[in-house]
Amino acid sequence: HTPCPISDNPSKPIDTKKEVAKLSNLGHDTISKVKFIEKVAPEQMKERLEKQEVSINQVYQQLKKEEIKQKRKEEI
Repeated sequence: HTPCPISDNPSKPIDTKKEVAKLSNLGHDTISKVKFIEKVAPEQMKERLEKQEVSINQVYQQLKKEEIKQKRKEEI
């Protein structure tokens, strides 16, 4: 039985984003981007991402631009 590296010290707070990033070999910023994409991206965009036609960062940047445009429209 191998001890869980995360729970070896229960008194130490766990940075979940950091741990997930470490286990998945992705940066914690990338994990945040993926969560955002899962939440707001249309299915077609997610499919392009799965097929590796676009990068996580490309999709994230596009969605953020659209979000900013939408907020500007709402302010007018």
